[in-house]
Amino acid sequence: MFKHFIIYFFGILQLISAQGHSHGGHSHSHKHTGCEILGTVVDSSNATPIEYVSISVLNREGEVVTGGLTDAQGKFQIHDIQPGQYQVRIEYMGFKTINLKDIKLNL
Repeated sequence: MFKHFIIYFFGILQLISAQGHSHGGHSHSHKHTGCEILGTVVDSSNATPIEYVSISVLNREGEVVTGGLTDAQGKFQIHDIQPGQYQVRIEYMGFKTINLKDIKLNL
């Protein structure tokens, strides 16, 4: 039997309504342009954050365009995504894979 993930509410909200993110005028060591997706992944049985969960962003053709891994607190941030429609795949060994479809990113 597979375990299940929970993505904290703010993570789901951010995924569904991810906004364009730019630091116009601010001085930062790394300037992010385009859209970003962020959130937190936890084990649904005990709310423990899960490290090293794979987050993949796929285009309409199902090709991976970018992705990342969760950190020790279960958090992830994927920057510099071009506006468009995507699918987000969340995978970790021993857990059921989650596919979030029709994610629209706008600036």
